[in-house]
Amino acid sequence: MTAVSACCAASRPAPRWRSSTICPCSRVGSASSSKTPTRDGCCRATPRRSWPRPRRAWRPTPSTPAAPVRSSSARSSRCAFRRPRPPRRRNVTPEFAAPTAAERLFNRVFGLLVGLGLGPRDYYLLQVRGRTTGRVRSTPVNVVEVDGHRFLVAPRGRTQWVRNAEVAKTVVLKVGRRRHTYRLQPLADADKPEVLRAYVERFRRFVQRYFPVQAASPASAFIPIAARYPVFELL
Repeated sequence: MTAVSACCAASRPAPRWRSSTICPCSRVGSASSSKTPTRDGCCRATPRRSWPRPRRAWRPTPSTPAAPVRSSSARSSRCAFRRPRPPRRRNVTPEFAAPTAAERLFNRVFGLLVGLGLGPRDYYLLQVRGRTTGRVRSTPVNVVEVDGHRFLVAPRGRTQWVRNAEVAKTVVLKVGRRRHTYRLQPLADADKPEVLRAYVERFRRFVQRYFPVQAASPASAFIPIAARYPVFELL
């Protein structure tokens, strides 16, 4: 540098940099740092803030005290005194053999004939009010007589008409123009074997397939399966 250029440079006033501008001595296009001029004209690097800003770690203050830390012994004692959950209820209802589509169609036609009085002997059209809808439901049934008492047996198990009859407590048996209302008395399992034996013997042609015990078997053979078949006495 010559003496003239040094003199001109000394006579020039120092530039005033704004805080928003980047110092020329910094690298052009640098994204990692920016420089802000100081009073003596020198630049010092100031790191730029990254985006998004990191969250500050939470620290307890006098207004918000820190939550107490539970020890492992306290947690274990709490789990030890936890109320046990009740066991799941299992389905203990007897078996229910749902009818097929062909059997439903046959029951409708056969029930219509029984209701008109054209069915076989000891066959009736049972009418009972539904437990949820209140509508009268009809299905063909057969009645067996043992020692002067008449009984209704459900060979398929706890079917819909059985559930409706348990709620209604009464049923109507219809044959042609004759209609009789009966009260139902459920039989205990210990009283069912003799009735089941007579029922299978009387209607073996139609109900034998629902029973694993043959019709010629004694009443004691029906004791293990008595709980599967609901039996009602007609009163």
